[in-house]
Amino acid sequence: MKTLLLISLSLMAGSEFRAEEQGKPPAKQATLKTKARTLELDYKEKGPHGKPRRMRFLALGGGVVGVEITDGTGIGGGTLRLARGDWPPKIVLRLQLKGLEGISVTIGKKVIKRDALNVRLCNPAGKPLEGKYRHNQPGYYEVTLPPAALKGANEVRISWVDFYRR
Repeated sequence: MKTLLLISLSLMAGSEFRAEEQGKPPAKQATLKTKARTLELDYKEKGPHGKPRRMRFLALGGGVVGVEITDGTGIGGGTLRLARGDWPPKIVLRLQLKGLEGISVTIGKKVIKRDALNVRLCNPAGKPLEGKYRHNQPGYYEVTLPPAALKGANEVRISWVDFYRR
């Protein structure tokens, strides 16, 4: 009844019906603006159990745009959108997860899975680490988006899983 009332009030007022009015957490947005481009990140700030999630832009220098991803739940997703201009020559994802068993990037209708992406486990200085899982070691997983796949696209959907649950 409450949802129906909110929809009715929204329609009568001529306003949009927003996700938070349906009891869903609102999406968070981060923006990176330069002379050459505007990039946006859209994601939900909390995972399914209320644990925090964050995506933010990193200044990595040399024309490289970084996106840092942290997720207390370990399973999530977000969207990187090109709002204006051209894609940067290199985009690097830095996932601050204990493990990275699954990652996929969807560009247009093409889904690129982990085995087709360049995934590295790195220490905080960016040097490669041994092993498959970070566990409690400081560091991150680094994924470089394939520049050729970005041509003609306006958005990249990113999905990640730290450990598959059985």
